[in-house]
Amino acid sequence: MNLFFIAILLTLLPLTSQILFGWQILNNRIRFKLYNLTFLNVIFQFILWYLSTNLVVFDTKEDDVNCGMPQTVLIFVVFIELILLFLVAFIQQVVIYYTNKRQEKNET
Repeated sequence: MNLFFIAILLTLLPLTSQILFGWQILNNRIRFKLYNLTFLNVIFQFILWYLSTNLVVFDTKEDDVNCGMPQTVLIFVVFIELILLFLVAFIQQVVIYYTNKRQEKNET
């Protein structure tokens, strides 16, 4: 089940990019909106979920596994990663909100 591990790693890419690029946006190193990054990562999550599910199906057919448990595990893992993706995006948005509020308070 090496392809299952690769499928899990594929589904982790959007969460990782949200954390890394979101941190860059928070530090004003990238001129990109956080909403756009989150939207792209959610779309990317669904595309990679589809590709990784097909990868797991291919691997299970190759190993003559007649059980759908690997696909079920992948669905739950992607669901948890999607929740984490939204949680990270929410935390980043809250940080941006309070940073802007503090800057406005310092200016007045």
